[in-house]
Amino acid sequence: LALFIGGLSLPTIAETLGWRWAFAIVALVSVAGAYGSYRSRQGVSSGAGESHVGGPPGISSAVRWLSIYGLLMGFSGGALFFLPLFAEEDLGQSIKVAGLAVAVVGLTAVVGRILWARFADDGARYRIALTAIAIIAAIGPVLLMSANHSVGYLWLGAVLAGAGVSSWNSVGMLAVIDDASARGAGTASGWVLLGFLLGLGVAPPIYGYTFDTSGSYTTMWAIAAVTAGLALLVMGLWSLSERRRAAA
Repeated sequence: LALFIGGLSLPTIAETLGWRWAFAIVALVSVAGAYGSYRSRQGVSSGAGESHVGGPPGISSAVRWLSIYGLLMGFSGGALFFLPLFAEEDLGQSIKVAGLAVAVVGLTAVVGRILWARFADDGARYRIALTAIAIIAAIGPVLLMSANHSVGYLWLGAVLAGAGVSSWNSVGMLAVIDDASARGAGTASGWVLLGFLLGLGVAPPIYGYTFDTSGSYTTMWAIAAVTAGLALLVMGLWSLSERRRAAA
């Protein structure tokens, strides 16, 4: 939702008041949101008083697979940080259109996370959903790579980015909750998020370097597509591992 609202409003604010004021507004809204979250939790039990026997359980194979999947999806999704620059510099679009492309990603991700989670939660179809998401995440960068030929691919790529690489988290977290006991869900979620955020943090400097050395965003989108393809491979290996375990 923040991507959607920010993509629509911040380019106009930056053009009208300057980028420093745009950043200041983002900071103020973030602080207000944090305070609102804090106030809403007053008087609500955190469950910290509940007693658990023993420490958290070991990391399951499902959490390991999800962590690797999250790492690859995070690395692929890191390319979206450059989407506004790509739209403005490579495609010659205005800063408002570049912001609108980000807004499309955000809006699609809002819908995608809800619908994917509902689909996955019905019959525990987590691996099916994550497989489909990885396929969509691999197609999105290919379309963005083709946007130099037709700007329509920019919007198609943004939609698939929102429905794919920006939507997997809801399904991933549901899979963790379904796999882990109540006692181990926190630890399991932490490992999956560590993988995702590690990929998301490492990717941008690498993508930036590829652009600086080649003068083109093509390499970046290609790497993002390949990385999402590797996430798809991880899902295939996970499914194969589960079938072998069931046969044994």
